[in-house]
Amino acid sequence: MAADDVAVPRTADAKPFTKPLWYWVLLIVLVAVIALTAVPAFTQHPHSPSVEDFFPEALFGEGTFMEFNRLTFVRLVMGGLLCLTLGLAAARRFRLVPGRGQALLEIIADFVRSNVAFMLLGNKNGRRFAPLLGTLFLGVLAMNLSGVIPGLNIAASSVVAVPMVFAALTTSPSSAPASRSRGPGTSSPPSSSLPGCPRRCTCSSPPLSSSRTSSCGR
Repeated sequence: MAADDVAVPRTADAKPFTKPLWYWVLLIVLVAVIALTAVPAFTQHPHSPSVEDFFPEALFGEGTFMEFNRLTFVRLVMGGLLCLTLGLAAARRFRLVPGRGQALLEIIADFVRSNVAFMLLGNKNGRRFAPLLGTLFLGVLAMNLSGVIPGLNIAASSVVAVPMVFAALTTSPSSAPASRSRGPGTSSPPSSSLPGCPRRCTCSSPPLSSSRTSSCGR
């Protein structure tokens, strides 16, 4: 066979590589943040972080239950971004061979399920509480990532409100397995304080002990 008769792979039908939509959206947002913060960064005096950053001025509703400040805005932004990201991921069709975004979600889900839920709660309770642990993991991650995002520059969990919400979400699920294992009405451990715990910390000892009991009931 002559050299000219050798079959050459067809490349005309091959689609050129194009960057996904989320890449351009993030690029536009990043450029917009840099453009908005460039002038103040070069014209104003450098800002040193202080305790006052944890008590920002109210944007509206000052002195009321509906007070809205910078920290509340950061929480709404990060919560919205987290819900939007997970919603878009759930709306897309999962593939047998995952792409980059699906692979990242699978790595996070497998880490929470295998290295957190199963290792701490066992097989039975791990499968039951894996969705809750995954929600808490992604929530804490999102609230802390806001501290390194230009334009936000503060963690949404930097004050006690967000940790209290996460603590409230874990109190009831953690006490339920202990209640079933010890009997109805006995969700609290026999001792109201942990060994070596100061008397002033006894108010937080029952939730901690209940969590420890539930994690041991494999």
